[in-house]
Amino acid sequence: MNSNRATTFHRLSPVFQRGFTLLELMVVVLIIGLGLSVISVAIGRDDVSVVRTETQNFIAKTDFVAEQALLNREILGLFVEPRTVVDSTNNQWCYRWQRFRDNSWQAAHENLGEVCLPLDVQLDLVIEDEPWEYDPELETQPPVLVFYPSGEATLFEMALFPVATSNSAVNDDDIQRIEVDMMGEVRWLNRERELAEQRAGR
Repeated sequence: MNSNRATTFHRLSPVFQRGFTLLELMVVVLIIGLGLSVISVAIGRDDVSVVRTETQNFIAKTDFVAEQALLNREILGLFVEPRTVVDSTNNQWCYRWQRFRDNSWQAAHENLGEVCLPLDVQLDLVIEDEPWEYDPELETQPPVLVFYPSGEATLFEMALFPVATSNSAVNDDDIQRIEVDMMGEVRWLNRERELAEQRAGR
């Protein structure tokens, strides 16, 4: 008798199964990547490692944005601007991602909020093969990098580097270089070179 009741209960009990969406998995990967970056900073925070960590963070977000543009069929743009800091001769560079919707740029995904680089990290940009400079006279700043639903993107180059001091100059190896080609491929040139050297057995 008890066996029959158990069987009946088993048959009537609904089974709910729900997997993770691709967006949820991508957000988890992004959070893990940023967490690892924070740990690496805590272990050693010299200027070069800070630049490398900020590069890792930017690459993670940019890869995420490129995927979102394709999956959600939307236009996503990168906006960069310098901030003046009291008692500092260096600008603090900040960037944010926005989506183009209803003929205007609007806040994007909640994980793509504004990021400000440390004061000891500076940047240079080349957009469509032309050196970029921030123009404070513009009422509306244009994006420096755009990902389109087609998978295409703005031709984009960025160099992140530590501020030179009286005790240390900036070497070429200290400069982290990122490129985005017209097909939306994001490349970390320093990392590619390191991997090539490892394969060559150097």
